[in-house]
Amino acid sequence: VAEDRALPEDVPTLATLLSDEGYATFGVVDGAYWISPKFGFARGFDSYHVMPNYAEFKIDSILSLLDDHDQRPFFVFAHLYDVHSDYTDLPYEADPQDIEAFAGWYDGDFTGCNERGECASELLLGLVNRRESLPEEDIEYISSLYDAGIRTLDRKLKKLFDGLEARGLCENSVILITA
Repeated sequence: VAEDRALPEDVPTLATLLSDEGYATFGVVDGAYWISPKFGFARGFDSYHVMPNYAEFKIDSILSLLDDHDQRPFFVFAHLYDVHSDYTDLPYEADPQDIEAFAGWYDGDFTGCNERGECASELLLGLVNRRESLPEEDIEYISSLYDAGIRTLDRKLKKLFDGLEARGLCENSVILITA
């Protein structure tokens, strides 16, 4: 798969293989360019929802899909992009309590933007491309913000796991998390 090349039609997706075996298949993904339906990633899904980059919306959608499905075995692909750097303000977003817990030590003046108006991901990419660096304390702060984002996503995933448990779906499910 590349910008000008989709997944070949003769390459089966996991969703296609499972659908052929009678599974209900649901995809809930971000609007990330490389997993859009145009590249073939929606192939084999009964439903493939492209949603905003917020785990809580996707989790609510997944639980709703599970409430409405016909009790066949199911496969859910959830692409949660929340921990990745954004393009506004600080590179990584997290709930305030997690920022305090992981990055509350920071007393520097890094805002996530520079004098060029580059912020977050754009700033980090620009630094790499220009072979520039930040002070070590700012780098540690950015790393701490990433850790805070992971903690925030962990809390949101708890809602999904609690929802699966409440529906009696945990004991017969395989849950795979990759990063």
